[in-house]
Amino acid sequence: MPVRPSAPRLAALLVPLVTVATALSAQAHPLVGKWAVEYEGGVQISNGERTTFRLKAELVVEAEGDSLIATMRTEPPMGMSARPPTRMSAVRAAGPARFLRKSIAAVNTNGDERSMEVVSRWTLEARGDDLTGQFEVVNGGPDGDTSPRTVKGKRVG
Repeated sequence: MPVRPSAPRLAALLVPLVTVATALSAQAHPLVGKWAVEYEGGVQISNGERTTFRLKAELVVEAEGDSLIATMRTEPPMGMSARPPTRMSAVRAAGPARFLRKSIAAVNTNGDERSMEVVSRWTLEARGDDLTGQFEVVNGGPDGDTSPRTVKGKRVG
């Protein structure tokens, strides 16, 4: 005749299993946290000469279910208007995260300023307190340059 565990014994067996499963699913992705990042964020063309400039931003990455959600707040370049924060998302998986970002670029041609939507793909990876990666414009962009651009950062929280 089979022996059936009593309710207290069954509960004692299940609690450790549920605890381990919960702990594993709650493990933070290496990108989760607050980062100070720097990236090539724009181009200025004056008298036919092209000058690229780097932008600084705060990047906050959170894990939500099977996704990584990042919010980027970019410091406005000198003499330019502030950019609104942007959100981007990626599938939460091992290795580099691949985010898709939609943002608004300011285009100033001889004093005539206009806005345009830009879609870019960001590939980011964290190793300890260092963030590395790149992004490429996949749609839009004021200068038509779709070559990969470097991103680097340090954990700040």
